[in-house]
Parts: sequence; C-alpha cells; structure tokens
Amino acid sequence: MKMWDKIKQQLDKQGITEYRLAKMTGISPQQLHQIKKRNTKNPKWLTVVKIAEALGVSLDEFK
Repeated sequence: MKMWDKIKQQLDKQGITEYRLAKMTGISPQQLHQIKKRNTKNPKWLTVVKIAEALGVSLDEFK
C-alpha cells in the first residue's frame, strides 16, 4: 500500500478532508496533491512527521 493510500485511509476514518489536513499541518494543498499523485516519491521527513502528528498516528503507519 502506498503512503497516500494509508493517509487517505486515516482521513476517511477520522472524517478529515485533504483541505483540513493541509490547514492542520501547514502543508500546502498543492504539496499534498503532489504526494497524492505520487509526483513526490520521497516527501521530506518533516512533511511526513507533520501529517502523522495531525492524524494522531505513529510514523510506522506510513511504512
């Protein structure tokens, strides 16, 4: 399962939109879109940390 699929699974589970995730993390919607479309194969570590913290999950969720 790709990282975005795991993020999307958590978004759906928690009822959070992609736009809301962008606001919660300070990551631009465009950057999230790049991750979603897999144009960013290796997002920056800090980006992944911010997403995990916003979703309240361990970084291990995205392995």
